[in-house]
Amino acid sequence: MELFQSEKEEQKLDDSDKGKALRWALEFNSARKNLESWWSISEEIVMRYKDDRSNSTDKSKTLNLFTSNIETMRSMLFGKVPTVDVARRFADAKDDVARVGAEMMERLLNTDIEYGTDGYTAALESALDDRLLVGMGNARVIYNTKFEQQEIPAVLQPDTGAVLVEAYVKDVKVSEDVVVEYVYWKDQLWSPCRTFNDCRWWAFKTPMNREKLIERFGDKGKLVPLNSKNSTNMDNIDGLKNDPWSRADVWEIWDKDRKCVEWYVDGYHEILDYKKDTLELEGFWPFPKPMFAHLTTSSLLPVPDFKIAQDLYKEIDTLTSRIVMLEQAISVRGVGDKSSPEIKRLLNEAAENEIILIENWSMFAEKGGIKGVIDWLPIEQIQSAIATLTQVRQETMGLLYQVTGMSDIMRGQSAQRATATEQSIKARFASVRIQHFQDEFARFASDIQSIKAKVISKFFDPETIYERSNIQYTPDARYAEQAIQLIKSEIPSYRVSVKPDSVSLTDYAALKQERTEVLQSIGGFLQVAGPIMQMQPAMAPHLMRVMQWMIAGVRGGDEVESIFDEAIDQAEEAAKQPQQQKPDPRMQAEQMKMQGAMMQIKAENQSRMQEIQAETMSEAMKQKSQADNNIRETMASEQIKARMAMDKTFPGGSND
Repeated sequence: MELFQSEKEEQKLDDSDKGKALRWALEFNSARKNLESWWSISEEIVMRYKDDRSNSTDKSKTLNLFTSNIETMRSMLFGKVPTVDVARRFADAKDDVARVGAEMMERLLNTDIEYGTDGYTAALESALDDRLLVGMGNARVIYNTKFEQQEIPAVLQPDTGAVLVEAYVKDVKVSEDVVVEYVYWKDQLWSPCRTFNDCRWWAFKTPMNREKLIERFGDKGKLVPLNSKNSTNMDNIDGLKNDPWSRADVWEIWDKDRKCVEWYVDGYHEILDYKKDTLELEGFWPFPKPMFAHLTTSSLLPVPDFKIAQDLYKEIDTLTSRIVMLEQAISVRGVGDKSSPEIKRLLNEAAENEIILIENWSMFAEKGGIKGVIDWLPIEQIQSAIATLTQVRQETMGLLYQVTGMSDIMRGQSAQRATATEQSIKARFASVRIQHFQDEFARFASDIQSIKAKVISKFFDPETIYERSNIQYTPDARYAEQAIQLIKSEIPSYRVSVKPDSVSLTDYAALKQERTEVLQSIGGFLQVAGPIMQMQPAMAPHLMRVMQWMIAGVRGGDEVESIFDEAIDQAEEAAKQPQQQKPDPRMQAEQMKMQGAMMQIKAENQSRMQEIQAETMSEAMKQKSQADNNIRETMASEQIKARMAMDKTFPGGSND
């Protein structure tokens, strides 16, 4: 059975280097035809953005609102250096290993951004420019590693000195990095398809000179034809278009169907190199889904924003040209009687406060004076036309803002009576399309970092992850080894994201309000939980875990979770210590009441005893005093009796 011509051609596309080269020649031809119309209009758009009219014969005036709108959009979408947020897919408060792993990966990614070592920020900026201008922006992730040969000494027997293992030379990894590289929109080709998921292959162009070709591809690099542009005529050199040095455009082709990467040069009879999937990523592609403008399911071809509103831009330029022409026509001009040359002198020669004398005044007066011999250009009609054209242009600009999604607030305009809060709300939610654009840009930035995180987890040595994360100087150093193992084995369990508010202009008022609300929530929680923890210390670790769960859901909360971990550990240790059982508050109150009664009784007894003692002492003193009186009385009586006895014995003796 005779084969059709197409089937005969397909038989030539075998797996040999020549067959693969023939296949890519056919694939590239089809891809270029598919992208030709987009390339053509995109080049015109770039020239329009730069207002480049060097190759144009059109000398009309333009009002370049397109450039102004692009600048405004760029400032809104990319107002600061982005920050990466790496979070556990399940924010469990007790999963410390996963939390530390997320923190380590976040440090790795953000450190590269801060120091600019991976080109991420520059790649995002260039890709965003391409998206705003030509409708597609893209960047790719590249894993770079450097090896050096090191001599490994021989292993000897300690006793005999015999050689157990001979000395040998080994390639040792001395450095490794993951960089993000911007891809120019015309340096890409992809298979014609309807959606990105249906794309079979994607190719990137890299110009190489002969030295680079030989270094990368060996002997094949010596035979590759170069795009010879060498010229001794310096006048022919026109920047990038007329690069005077010979190079070859090497295409790096990522073939999703065959899970491989091939290198090919147009016009060369065989491919330069072939490798199996070098990164082994889950989605295969070393780049995220590019930022496309106005895609449909009919074809994977972007439609630039300018094309959607090109008629309005052109109409505004036409109106601007007419307004400028009429403005240039406004001047004091008129026609007059040739027989009255003094009228011409009135405008050309007359000085200030000067009277020009006219011959035959009577005849001049009969003609109606100046009004009778001159007729001025009707400026009023021109002014009316300019006012009408200006109004029409303003209305057209309003339509343009509706089509492009540019609102007044985005251009710094607002109602005179609008409050600051109203302007802030309008600035954030003025256009749903702008919000969607911010989300799309954040998605693109997140996907790049997600691919980078996967490459790091797959290829980076554990020592590199440990050192670059600097985790050894944090309270979480004890979890570092387990966290690295988790990163190397379960990187899909993390969510790598760049949030829109971390890329676009910062709303510091909203950030302050968010943190204030978090602190207020913590304060309210502590007011309720504090007394419980005082009464029942064993509940303290559980209540603190509830607080940690609340903080884990807050942006930036993972940075302070380690503090909660330490506090929980201390609370658990304190709870394990033997605690004296506290009495029942009712019993304690009764005891206090009984103690008070006992103290009162004791005080009364003491007072009674003091009274008794005082009475006893008083009675004793009375008795003693009575006894003393009695003794004195007895002694006095005895003396009297003795004197009376002596008087009887010796009568008259008292006179001696």
